[in-house]
Amino acid sequence: MPGFFSYLPKIEYTPTRTPFQFTNQDFVVAANIFKGLSIDNSVYATDLFTELQLQDGVRPDQVSEAVYGTPEYDWVVLLTNKIVDVKNDWPLSDAEFEKFIYKEYENPHAVKHYLTKEVKNDLGEIVLPGGLEVYYDPSDPDSFQITYPKSYNPFVEETENGLVLLTSTTHYEWEQERNNKRRFLQILKPNYLETFVKIFRVATQYNKSIADSKPVKQTLNKTDIFNNITL
Repeated sequence: MPGFFSYLPKIEYTPTRTPFQFTNQDFVVAANIFKGLSIDNSVYATDLFTELQLQDGVRPDQVSEAVYGTPEYDWVVLLTNKIVDVKNDWPLSDAEFEKFIYKEYENPHAVKHYLTKEVKNDLGEIVLPGGLEVYYDPSDPDSFQITYPKSYNPFVEETENGLVLLTSTTHYEWEQERNNKRRFLQILKPNYLETFVKIFRVATQYNKSIADSKPVKQTLNKTDIFNNITL
């Protein structure tokens, strides 16, 4: 992503330990990747973003091209979605997913965990919420059970156990759900791109003083953006 690194401030560092006094030749100029900008969740509740569902196999630079007319702002797509590790955080294509799942797991279709089903009593009251991950041993149905008042009479109880209360989730299903969730991105609207880039430049630049008073990474909230928007 050459576009991203061009916005970062430059630092001089020495790639080797030098026991003598430094000279200009002892240093290498590089982008300071430790300076950056994080996005506060409050920003996503504004009208600055729109949700986009990725099609299979689409890359960050292709999203940038489609939204902003150039692949240069792939770093904006990644930064605004808090994606640091593209290899592990960007959604896999269907083909990549199949390759990953069978390499990662000896048996992808083995059960990873069990989730509760929602259970109500005769009064319509929820006695067991659905979607809770719980321990269950298939060889022992009583390893998960509940007892609850069946109706308004507290002396009339119902006991249920085992798979009547549970649904299983395989490794394949769990990983597939995680990957599918990554397909939904928050996309900064093109009207606000110039403002965002401006804020990023300011947040990552150094002060003229020797000691830079800004933190290594600043947090962008909705006030920062609205204060910089020219309507």
